[in-house]
Amino acid sequence: MVDIRGLAELLIVWRVNSGSCDFWYDNWVGSGALHLRAPVLVDVGFQQVLLHRGWNGKLLASVLPLDVVHTILEMEVLETTNPDVMIWSPSTLGEFSLGSAYQEVREVRESSFMSSRVRHSQIPLRVSFFMLRLLRGRLPLDDALTRFQLHLPLKCVCCASPKCETVDHLFADGDMARTVWRFFGSECSVRHPGPLLRGVLAEWWFKSAPTENLCFILWLLPVFICWHLWKVRNSSVFQGVKVEVHGVCCAIFQDLKDAYVIKYGELQEIRQWPQFLGQVELRRAVIQITKV
Repeated sequence: MVDIRGLAELLIVWRVNSGSCDFWYDNWVGSGALHLRAPVLVDVGFQQVLLHRGWNGKLLASVLPLDVVHTILEMEVLETTNPDVMIWSPSTLGEFSLGSAYQEVREVRESSFMSSRVRHSQIPLRVSFFMLRLLRGRLPLDDALTRFQLHLPLKCVCCASPKCETVDHLFADGDMARTVWRFFGSECSVRHPGPLLRGVLAEWWFKSAPTENLCFILWLLPVFICWHLWKVRNSSVFQGVKVEVHGVCCAIFQDLKDAYVIKYGELQEIRQWPQFLGQVELRRAVIQITKV
C-alpha cells in the first residue's frame, strides 16, 4: 500500500464545503496538492481564504501562482458546516472501492513481452510491482505528472548538470544510469543502445544466452538496475543522501548474486562482477532426475 500511496493521492479530489480538508496537502483544487506548487505557509488556510460570500482573492494571489488562483476563484463557495467530501476520481460515483483501485495498478493480462519479464520467482514482489509501474509510466516523475496537469520544476539528482527528471532520463540516459548500464553491459557484451529505457531493456532481454544460468542473469539484472536507480533517486530527494556509482553497482551485484545462489546453489566467494560472470559462464545447467 505504501508503494501506491503517491498514485492514490493523485486520484483523490476533495470537494470543499466547510474547509475541513487540509488547505496545503489535500488535492481540493483538482490539479494536485498546493504544497507542490507553492511554499507552505502554516498561518494560511481555509479560515483565512474563505470569506462569507466568496474567496479572498487578494490573499490567494499573494501566496499561490496566478493560474491556481484563477482556478480557485471559479470554484463555488458553499455556505455550509458540512465536512468536506473526498471524491475518488476513478469511480463514476466518486466513491472509493478496492476494485477501482486495483484496476489502476494491476496488469489485466501480460499484454507485452516486457511486462512478462518483470515477474520471476527470484524477483521480490515489491520490485516486480515497481517495474510494472515503471513500464506503465506510473512513477511520480515529470512525464507522468504532466498527464495530471502537474507542472513541477523537478530536476534530476543523477547528473552533474541537472536536467528534466523523466523516466528515460533517470533510468537510461542520465549520467548515473549510463555508467551503471555500461559497467554491467561491458562484461555481458550488451551495448547501451541510446536514451530510451525500453530500448535498453530490449537490448538485455532479447539477447540470446548459451546457458540457462546466463539467461537468468540477463533476465534479472536489468530489473535490479532499475530498482536501485530508483532507490538512489529517492534517497537523494527525500533524505539528502548522496550515493556514488560504485555503491549502486555493489548493491545491484549483491542482489543479483543472492538471487543466483538461491536458484543455483553456492558459488565460490567472489566479490567482483567480472569474476562472478566468468564463473557463471563456465557452469552448465544441472539436470536432476528424481526416481518416482
